[in-house]
Amino acid sequence: MRKLLALLLFTGRIWAYSYQASVAVPAPTSGPYSNFTFCFTVTDSTRLKSVGSGGQIQHSATRSYGSFTQTVPADFIVTSDAGHTSLLNWDIKYWDQSAGKVYACARIPTYSGATTIYATYGDSSISTWQGGAAGTAYDSNTKGAWLMGDGSTVMLADFSTTGAHATNSGATATSGSFDGAESFGGSAGASAGANQTPLQPTAALTVSCAIKLNSTSQNSFAWAVTQDYTTSRSSPFSAYALMTNDSGSSVWSFWYDAGGGTNRITYSGARDTNWHYVSGTFTSGAQALYVDSATPVATGTVTGSLSYNSTGVFTFGRNSDGSENINAQLGRCRVSSVVRSAGWIADEGANWLNPPAAGGSSLISGGASQVQIF
Repeated sequence: MRKLLALLLFTGRIWAYSYQASVAVPAPTSGPYSNFTFCFTVTDSTRLKSVGSGGQIQHSATRSYGSFTQTVPADFIVTSDAGHTSLLNWDIKYWDQSAGKVYACARIPTYSGATTIYATYGDSSISTWQGGAAGTAYDSNTKGAWLMGDGSTVMLADFSTTGAHATNSGATATSGSFDGAESFGGSAGASAGANQTPLQPTAALTVSCAIKLNSTSQNSFAWAVTQDYTTSRSSPFSAYALMTNDSGSSVWSFWYDAGGGTNRITYSGARDTNWHYVSGTFTSGAQALYVDSATPVATGTVTGSLSYNSTGVFTFGRNSDGSENINAQLGRCRVSSVVRSAGWIADEGANWLNPPAAGGSSLISGGASQVQIF
């Protein structure tokens, strides 16, 4: 009778995951940060494969971003606890179903010290995506987040809530140094279209990209990412941009239109064919350029607001007229409507360029359960 009563009262569902891997998250440079997105990889060549490939992932799901589609493991979750009761929000850059590898990015609500997050997988009862709605792996200040593919397929989807998915024009997929990038050269570029209002903040901005020059020889003007002012282009040409060459000079450049004119701050260091994290920040009276650093390599003091025109197009790899191309790879790019702190920039750059690998996965003793009450 007691068993029958318990069955009648319980109307939930138990999720029983079989395998778990832990991810060591290092202490931040400063902080605490709210809603910091942390990227990592999990490799399990015997179990993190689809059942059809001999693994333990029971179900896959399809996620759509405009015209881009992505196959992800449904019974794969990321949590802040080993008991996998506290789900985080996460995105998956890619899942290699045959090799058993996942590249994921999870939002940590409060990042104040070294911690551990957990990837848990292998539950035949889970058949739908568990990571949250599009954009929830990032904070509300993120207005564009492009993860740039899996190394074999061009993926120019915007994973933020903006949905500024770019249309490819000649960029090719490449392996990159951290699991996938897009290579731009010749006339290649990609456009996210005009009048993308969330990508046009006026008072505060941070624009960041992971960039690898294919050659130290670049066009006189070489636009890695630009929010052009108008199309067809005319002065002041770009509302903001990151460049791999500027006015014929071999420099990194952060370009911004404010205070009644075009301005830029530049840095001539780190001009090689290694991967670099490049970030520009803007607010009235204080601008900064960062290249692999926790302190700015260049600063500006222009006052005013960023200016835009409704015809201006947001592009990767070249300007909106299809010229002044870069010869480089982009591994990730992000646009935010706030000035990220120097510590945030340093920690994001370190994570983008060297995402940690999870520790070896193991069988959860006796299985593991998560209760969902209906």
